[in-house]
Amino acid sequence: MLVPIPPADEQIRIVEKLNAVMVHVIEYGTVDSKSKHLNNIFPERLKKSILQEAIQGKLVPQDPNAEPASVLLERIRAEKEKLIQEGKIKRDKHESVIFRRDNSHYRNIICKS
Repeated sequence: MLVPIPPADEQIRIVEKLNAVMVHVIEYGTVDSKSKHLNNIFPERLKKSILQEAIQGKLVPQDPNAEPASVLLERIRAEKEKLIQEGKIKRDKHESVIFRRDNSHYRNIICKS
């Protein structure tokens, strides 16, 4: 089988061109890998970011007349205690309590009865 081969000068020119292009091919591969990595982690980071914004009350305008979360939590606890006393629900064996420490962030702890 006969295979045409370009002259030596043309072969050198082709190799030089390929070497010049390979730098860009390698760079593209690196950028493509980083892009795929960011696309893979984006949904989880977006979810965490949205949850953080929600916890901080930044997703919707806040009503200055709204009751504080501590008051709402206390009303929920009182209503739950009332339902327990009426026998409509049972007390949780591992009740979760949310409190704010040092006026900085909320903590969730499990109370063992």
